[in-house]
Amino acid sequence: MPRETHLEWELKNVPVQQLAATLQNTLGGLTSSTKGMNQMGMAALMFKLPAILSQAGTALTVEKNYINNDLYRAELDGDVKTDLSAFTGFVSDFMLKVYGLDNLITALENAAAEPTTMYRTTIGGWASNLRYFKGFGLRQKDDQSTPYYTYHFELTPQGQMLLNDKDAAAMLSGSLLPPIPGE
Repeated sequence: MPRETHLEWELKNVPVQQLAATLQNTLGGLTSSTKGMNQMGMAALMFKLPAILSQAGTALTVEKNYINNDLYRAELDGDVKTDLSAFTGFVSDFMLKVYGLDNLITALENAAAEPTTMYRTTIGGWASNLRYFKGFGLRQKDDQSTPYYTYHFELTPQGQMLLNDKDAAAMLSGSLLPPIPGE
């Protein structure tokens, strides 16, 4: 269980007045329209909202977020930015650093091996999933030579999900095996 958590998220460039006016106009028109016009109004709203947010340069920034305990520390930094030209209407770029991942996996495997441990199957599954995910990380060392794994997640303007610059869809679905260290 995490002993310490720090979450710091910032939503930037939100056009609150324009969003409020657009919602008010759309909702006002819905109450006095026919069913077909209501559907058109809601569809138009779904197209307007991303355009308004993109035009304003709305972004969600995540900085210096972490969870940790004596075994591990996970740090997350990155952002999501609206981009009307992007396939999904937004792009994202996140970096996850995980210290103590090997220790955490070992602790979970040991707990799952104890006959008296409640939820042994669940804990063993967590260990297995973390071991699988670990295989896609890049092992690095910080300034104090402490090892950690990095995971760079990116959603490109073309809609491609990347993990450490490789197509993440197959990796995250479980249909692709992680690389074998040293190969």
